[in-house]
Amino acid sequence: MLLQKKSFLLASIFSVFIFTLYFFPLYQTVAQNLETQYKAAVNKYRPDKAGRLAFEIGKGKYRQGNTDEAISYLNQAVKHSATVKDYENLGKTYASLAEIYKNQKNYEQAVFNYKKASKSYELLGDRKKAALYHYLEGNVYAQMKRYDAAIEVYKTTIRSANNANATQLVLQITEDLAKIYRIKGDTKNANLYANIKEEIKDEAQDVIALEERKDEVLIDTLSVSKTEKEEKKKEAEKIAQEQKVKTLSIEELLERSTFESDSLERLHTESLAAREADKKLFMYVVGGVAFFAVILIIFIIIQSNTVRAKKKANRELASANQELASKNEEIESQKEIIEQEKERSEALLLNILPKEIAEELKRNPNLPPRSYDQVSVIFTDFKGFTQVAEELTPEELIDELAECFSEFDSICEKWNLERIKTMGDAYMCAGGIPTTNYTNPVDAVSAAMEMQEVIEQLKQKKMLQGKPYFEMRLGIHTGPVVAGVVGKKRFAYDIWGDTVNLAARMESSGEVGRVNISEYTYSLVRDYFFCSYRGKIEAKNKGEVDMYFVVSKF
Repeated sequence: MLLQKKSFLLASIFSVFIFTLYFFPLYQTVAQNLETQYKAAVNKYRPDKAGRLAFEIGKGKYRQGNTDEAISYLNQAVKHSATVKDYENLGKTYASLAEIYKNQKNYEQAVFNYKKASKSYELLGDRKKAALYHYLEGNVYAQMKRYDAAIEVYKTTIRSANNANATQLVLQITEDLAKIYRIKGDTKNANLYANIKEEIKDEAQDVIALEERKDEVLIDTLSVSKTEKEEKKKEAEKIAQEQKVKTLSIEELLERSTFESDSLERLHTESLAAREADKKLFMYVVGGVAFFAVILIIFIIIQSNTVRAKKKANRELASANQELASKNEEIESQKEIIEQEKERSEALLLNILPKEIAEELKRNPNLPPRSYDQVSVIFTDFKGFTQVAEELTPEELIDELAECFSEFDSICEKWNLERIKTMGDAYMCAGGIPTTNYTNPVDAVSAAMEMQEVIEQLKQKKMLQGKPYFEMRLGIHTGPVVAGVVGKKRFAYDIWGDTVNLAARMESSGEVGRVNISEYTYSLVRDYFFCSYRGKIEAKNKGEVDMYFVVSKF
């Protein structure tokens, strides 16, 4: 047995010797041949060929351990490939340079070259590789212990990776974010991303499986007839659509988690700042106590010869303690006032703007308008408002409107609608903003029916009391809008577009106690509500418009 082992060892050594003797000179010959071709390409001004040869030579030099020569050739490859915009070779070259610098622990250069590699693949249209190298840039920041920079890169990359169907990378990034937040001591964000990974894992595995299936289908098209090739392409397109639905689901969850993560991170930062402020306050108090104590001790020593001096010292000590206590109370009182004012400001802002918009506005005072594809807009208006108003005092009129609009606000909150504004006796709200959803047509019609029920109940109550009452028209239309914040000192969240105008026409063309909807809104809710067709109704500045009354839910 020992003899067999010795024989095997001798055979292995001999094989290595023969391999080195034969193939190493061959490898050197190939390398010299590449260098000869590179020089020829440079002399003939063939930058495309020169760039690719310089890359191969550089990779070979690095494998041989000639790092300086490798970097020199790779930099030449960048120079040549940039001349002809050979983004594929640029991406490979920058990535190789980044790896070399990372191994040398030259992290700044590694970050720079990973950025360049990602940009090159982005220009090439290879979104997966662009996301991969952006992610590797974040890894370098993590190695440098620049955790905030790493988190920023990871959060940017996670969206682009999802859009590129690189779901395995998305899962890896959520895991890395959880680790970094745990290192930073931010347990809430660490748990958030650990949970996100578990939530998207199944969807991500589905996307990966669909990608493999699509690749198999596309490979099959290379050896089939034209008819079969068309069928395979259609099948691949269908798979791509399934992938899109899955990635949109993941994207929605990632957006929500990013918003929640930013909020948690801000709270974590504020908590640390408050702790630091408390430490400083404690030091000021201790310093103040120590200062007064030293002064009083010196004063007592000097005046200790007489009883009068002692009494005086005691009185001054008591006064100093009282003053110190008063200062402490004043500091605490000021802190409490500041907190109350902060809470009042937050509440006022949330009363004026939707919560999501208020949070964005705090981060970006110049918040740009945003377009929405599908928003359901509700307009209401009281019939004969002027006549009813004449029978009520101003205070009674305001109370009546407040009662109606408060009920409407509660209904909007129940059906996930956003109140936009009130204009005299008119009330305007919308569904599908500021957070996009596709249930807003059904939500809006459900809310509208409840609003009419509230007005009918108030009408019956007022009639029994012999008091004037309101009757209301209500109209709904669904379509695209633009939404945004207007004003510099006084903010207001508003929406614009032809959808808003047509919703107003639905209201003015409606009837008291009914819910009047447009043809497009009807097409979106007809599976949920029984509606009666009114025909083509003349609407101001719109001509004849198809309208429907909502009768009841199915």
